Amino acid sequence: MSNLDSHFKAADSSFVQEGLTRDVRFNTWVRTTTPHDAPLLKEMMHSCITDLVRRWYSPNPEKLREWLGLITEEGLVRGSTDPRFNSFVICECGSDIPVGLGSFDLLEGRGLQNYVSPDCQGKGVGRTIAKNLDIIAANAGFSSYPGLATRAGLEFWKAQGHIQTGPPQLFLDCFEMFPVLRILPDQKVSKP
Repeated sequence: MSNLDSHFKAADSSFVQEGLTRDVRFNTWVRTTTPHDAPLLKEMMHSCITDLVRRWYSPNPEKLREWLGLITEEGLVRGSTDPRFNSFVICECGSDIPVGLGSFDLLEGRGLQNYVSPDCQGKGVGRTIAKNLDIIAANAGFSSYPGLATRAGLEFWKAQGHIQTGPPQLFLDCFEMFPVLRILPDQKVSKP
């Protein structure tokens, strides 16, 4: 068991992904996504996107609706059952309601979905997602992995060890997304 794994404890070990960790300073736990999470994840992701656009981007209701339309329960169910993706949720202890979502594409070696409920920002959920993406990438044999950061998340991801690798790209011809790269430190991570 790695030093990261040693302090991981979850309320329901039947859903826990082997090798994932939580930030022990916060009352959260990590588990694998399930198809049953889809309605709550959709609601949380819509809340995140709406809050992000309201605070960080020029309001464009048409583009916001387009972005929200990309998040479907069917897509979330597929993502939770497709072995290509390693997806996990962060829940507050005593609850099974997701307050964060992380997903890693094992085929392309890229961090994908990273959402934190607006009510839980600043509570370690994003940091827990970042740590677990590193663990998943290392366990899959990657020494680095790319991703995209929103305007709101760019400084956060830099603080987690990611580097910006280029100018912003436009998502839906409207929202700036910054390409980032995480080069993993040499670490021993246990394989499940």
